[in-house]
Amino acid sequence: MKRLTVLMALLALLAIPAAGLAATKTYVGKTEQGYRASAKVVDGKLKWVKFKYRLDCKDSKYTYGPYNGAWVDAPEGPIEQERTRFSDSGSGEDTDPETKHKLQWTAALSGRILSGGRIKATHTETFRLFNSKGKEYDRCRDSIDMRLRRKKAFSRRA
Repeated sequence: MKRLTVLMALLALLAIPAAGLAATKTYVGKTEQGYRASAKVVDGKLKWVKFKYRLDCKDSKYTYGPYNGAWVDAPEGPIEQERTRFSDSGSGEDTDPETKHKLQWTAALSGRILSGGRIKATHTETFRLFNSKGKEYDRCRDSIDMRLRRKKAFSRRA
């Protein structure tokens, strides 16, 4: 009976999905704007990066944010990755139904997973704001560097 129990336990361990055994590392740090940032890497591939940021506008009196930003390696929009380098980009637009003002945006992420448990990344973004007649009245930009270090695993000392 003990043999059967041991055999069943071994079979149960073998049935654990490979994803559950993947090497997962969490990274934490800050952006150059002083906001927190974090990332998750699984088997050497960036899965997501999250951060806060603000956009400074051409009209120096105005700043948008802080916003919660994120890039996610999803099947419908993967982060391009080759060896230790990664990048992604996107764009879009939206119209305010009341004012008919339009917002166009473009954003990009690029960086590297470095040896020694570090990630260096840069997020850039541009907002272009147009009035209801299509005339651009403001442009807001950011280019933020992020520096992250691998989060140490929690350990207890007896």
